[in-house]
Amino acid sequence: MGDKAQTHHPGAAGRALAADHPASVRNVVLVGHSGSGKTTLVEALALTAGAVNRAGRVEDGGTVSDYDDIEHRQQRSVQLSLAPVEWDGIKVNLLDTPGYADFVGELRAGLRAADAALFVVSASDGVDGSTRMVWEECAAVGMPRAIVITHLESARADFEEMTRTCAEAFGG
Repeated sequence: MGDKAQTHHPGAAGRALAADHPASVRNVVLVGHSGSGKTTLVEALALTAGAVNRAGRVEDGGTVSDYDDIEHRQQRSVQLSLAPVEWDGIKVNLLDTPGYADFVGELRAGLRAADAALFVVSASDGVDGSTRMVWEECAAVGMPRAIVITHLESARADFEEMTRTCAEAFGG
């Protein structure tokens, strides 16, 4: 592989890439209100990237990012967690943040470490004020951002309406 030689080692999330070059690492923070689907999205991305051989479920306490007993009992994230995956030779550290305002320090830590942000918005719940505020903070420092709409299977979900809502809330 030339000067981009990389080694693999086992980690909490399964097979993880040990990047020998900082240019081969990206940190992506997941932002959104509690229950928007951040942890479930981390599971799906880890499965798709081959970092795990099955996706865990928050309800079962089997996710790679919610590993603490209190997170299992409460079925929600209470601390920042990292799930490393490899995609196309790049190590991507997925930073799963808690969605409750009580844990804003964990969110801030994830934002400081991130190269980009995925804003996770539930189609059934919409965009809340704190998510808008974090979007504006990321825009102010020029952080690349993308939106992922989740819970499209719910009865009230309307993708077109949610797309319009996100455009109004986040601009563009």
